[in-house]
Amino acid sequence: MKSNIQAHLPKQIIVETSSENLYIVDYKKINGGDVEVLEDEPDVNYVHLKNAEGVCVCFTGFKDNALEIEAGFYSQQCECVVFPESCIETDWVLFIECKYSKDLKTASDVKNGYPKKMIDQVVESVKYFRGREIIGSNKRVNGILAIPTLMEEFSAFMFSPDLFLEILLQHKVKIRATNSAIIKSEKRITI
Repeated sequence: MKSNIQAHLPKQIIVETSSENLYIVDYKKINGGDVEVLEDEPDVNYVHLKNAEGVCVCFTGFKDNALEIEAGFYSQQCECVVFPESCIETDWVLFIECKYSKDLKTASDVKNGYPKKMIDQVVESVKYFRGREIIGSNKRVNGILAIPTLMEEFSAFMFSPDLFLEILLQHKVKIRATNSAIIKSEKRITI
């Protein structure tokens, strides 16, 4: 998978880490920076991946317009992708979309396309990866819709379980609205 990312997305950087705690922050709205994975807890809100087993994982934070379809045309995209360094077909893959909303009303404002836009950004990123054979066309992957500035239990307010089931059946993407996940092994991640 790493070599496929490097071949199709040569400007993207792959970071490897086996830290016990991974903190993913989208600094774009905070200070104009990039999406980063940190090993030390930052002083801003984040998505937390607990990695007590020390699984070596790869992280790629997407730059703006990273997923080019053809010259000048780009796919919608989420913030990043995380996967075990072993990169075999049976390993999990996790796509993460973050929104830094000040409150639940803003986060669920349909006038701005939310929360549907968050789902679309994950699904379109997965489609891009499948279309470029970075991941297999039938591989089931995971997606997190995160709102790090809100409390953990925002899922029930914004998303129905039926919607997540429909996405799983149609796109083979298991999506959850959460600000955290637990890496159990190269084969298992709990979201």
